[in-house]
Amino acid sequence: MLALVFASCSGDDGTDGLDGADGVDGVDGAQGIPGLNGTNGTDGNANAQVLFYDTTTLAGAVFSIDVPEFTEQLLMQSTILVYTQIYTGEYFQVPGAIGLAEITSGAVLDIEKANIYFYSNVNGNPIEITDGDILAIKIVIIDSSSFINRVASKSATAKDVLSVLKADGVDVNDYEAVAAYFNL
Repeated sequence: MLALVFASCSGDDGTDGLDGADGVDGVDGAQGIPGLNGTNGTDGNANAQVLFYDTTTLAGAVFSIDVPEFTEQLLMQSTILVYTQIYTGEYFQVPGAIGLAEITSGAVLDIEKANIYFYSNVNGNPIEITDGDILAIKIVIIDSSSFINRVASKSATAKDVLSVLKADGVDVNDYEAVAAYFNL
């Protein structure tokens, strides 16, 4: 009979009650163990610099440039690379062909002065450069002390900067490669 009583009782569901109040946030947990320090990056090279000379208005067989950075000590102890930038934007190492019809360049560096010479690679005669053909002269000065660690780490007996650059696979004829190597 009890089963009969329960079976006959059916009704509609009531309405839902109101939501309860939010609970209190929990307490933050203890700080975890610090992670390991990362590997130090390669230091930049404060001992190499680029000097830029706008030569768009220069013309002639010799460009004479004042370079106050050239001291007797710097000229004796540092490596100096010189590049011409022609009107196409390309850079060419001095001495060497400069990408203008059979023209070769050379340089004489002296205290506070750089003379860049242009001559025919056919007969060696001076060649007059027209203004605007050479956009810039870039001079990279590499202090000899910037190579102490690199030279010491080489198994070869590299003693000068150009040998180290070559051993490291840097094309010194390519200004962009030299600039990238020294983070310039």
